[in-house]
Amino acid sequence: MSYKLIVFDMDGTLIKRPSSWERLHQYYNTQDKEERYLKAYLRGEIDYREFMRRDIRTWGKKLHINEIKRVLLSYEFMEGAYELASFLANRKITKGIITAGLDIVADDVTRKLNFDFYIANGFEVDNNGYLTGEGILRVEPLRKDEAIKNIMKILNVKKENIISVGDAHYDKGLFDYSKVSIGVGDDKLRPYVDYIAKDLRDVLRYLKKIL
Repeated sequence: MSYKLIVFDMDGTLIKRPSSWERLHQYYNTQDKEERYLKAYLRGEIDYREFMRRDIRTWGKKLHINEIKRVLLSYEFMEGAYELASFLANRKITKGIITAGLDIVADDVTRKLNFDFYIANGFEVDNNGYLTGEGILRVEPLRKDEAIKNIMKILNVKKENIISVGDAHYDKGLFDYSKVSIGVGDDKLRPYVDYIAKDLRDVLRYLKKIL
């Protein structure tokens, strides 16, 4: 089998939780509002763009992007992330991240793991670097299939050429468009994936068998 692309979720898969959004809510002590907005999104009462808008505006006014970066870049990698990246670096396979998390983190993770690309959401800022209160929507959690389909077109790869790795039901869109799908750490993913891995080192052991 010729695998040409491996796609990872980010939060909870490559880096430890809390997610990038949750990290900001913890910092600004707005977790209760995040939970309320998320439930509204999942019930279909608001779209994801509105969810992002409400999230961002709970943190207050006059927030500079540099403050946001300081909070977000305090993340930690999951154990085994660098070992996995080192193995993949020696394989002729494109490596990427598709996440509903934030591009500030995804850019840093991509650089440190020597991946090839990422698709993630972002913040709109003004000319002075202050958040406008609007988000930049690139990946909707429940529609990751749209993001991976766009990548498939750009890279000219088919489902049979793709491996996906994720840790939650939100990653089902990635799993559906992959020949091999790997769920990490959650046995509830078993109906949607080909293999359940305990952690990234287990993912690495499995990839060594198929690559």
